[in-house]
Amino acid sequence: CNGECPNMTSLLAVLVLLAAGTPCARACVGIEGSSETLAEPTCDDPRACDENDSALVGKVHTDGSAREVPAVGTTSDGRRDTVVIVYATRDHLPRAAHTIASIRHSGSYAGDIVFIHTDDLDAATVAHQLGCHNVTAVAFPRITTPTWTNPYYRSKRLSDDGAWAYHMKFRAFDRYFLQWRRALYIDAGATVFKPLRHILELNVTGRLLAHSDCWPDFTWRMARMFHPDEYPATAAAVAARFGSLDIDYFASTMMYYDTAAAIRSDTVDTLYGLVFDYPSGHGDQAYLALYFCRIRPIYEMIPHETTETLLFDIIPRSGPAQDHVIVKNAYHTLEPSWLCA
Repeated sequence: CNGECPNMTSLLAVLVLLAAGTPCARACVGIEGSSETLAEPTCDDPRACDENDSALVGKVHTDGSAREVPAVGTTSDGRRDTVVIVYATRDHLPRAAHTIASIRHSGSYAGDIVFIHTDDLDAATVAHQLGCHNVTAVAFPRITTPTWTNPYYRSKRLSDDGAWAYHMKFRAFDRYFLQWRRALYIDAGATVFKPLRHILELNVTGRLLAHSDCWPDFTWRMARMFHPDEYPATAAAVAARFGSLDIDYFASTMMYYDTAAAIRSDTVDTLYGLVFDYPSGHGDQAYLALYFCRIRPIYEMIPHETTETLLFDIIPRSGPAQDHVIVKNAYHTLEPSWLCA
């Protein structure tokens, strides 16, 4: 930027700057319609050390407007307590709206929500769908990742350039989220049926809590995430480098974690690196499970239930969906008044 920032009058202008990867990109993201230069953060703050790891944040207000704000910054009271994270592509934005509405209403959650999305989704569209729920929208640039035609991608009918959408979930572990002590990631399309406090009150210190993908009989093992029948050499290479894959692993549809334990300066880069090294993996889940079960082993299985309620399931296998706090695949019609649009 040569000490100066271009005039940022639109979301597009900011995204172009970020995509360019210029060293001062983070410092030049200012308030909407302003070319004010922000102070360059120092590496005393672990959230601000990687100049190439930039996000654009827009606060979606109740009046439907959007305002660009700096992606990295400190708050007057230090780190906040809890953030709920939801991610969706443009095509799945209505699913995110459904999930966020259920978080606010049946989830009885009034705290911070961050909506992660790709940089092709404009602020006005996000505001139209989510503006009544007081969320913060965070756009990250799309990174094209390799795709092998493994069974998972064939079942999703993805083209060779379609895997990037799944890998965007890695951004839930971006250092931006170190502003909060705890983070709860929930897939777009999931429904919250009961107050989130049942999950948020669990002890997550030093841990990542998630639902075992092997539950309830635990016959599945992590090796299946790399499709060893079709790609035996790749699965063997993963095991040789990181250890046996004959272990439990988790579903990445809901993850509750201590941000200080889960997020390091290279976490996102490492996850993307695994995709390029071993592209036969199952969506985002193979790499998140490998990272948090082998590379940084802080995963623990979340309790299936407490004395008060069932907590989470992919599909309702232990009772009606409404008896759970969260169910991934139990799309439930919400009250129309809960939705923004």
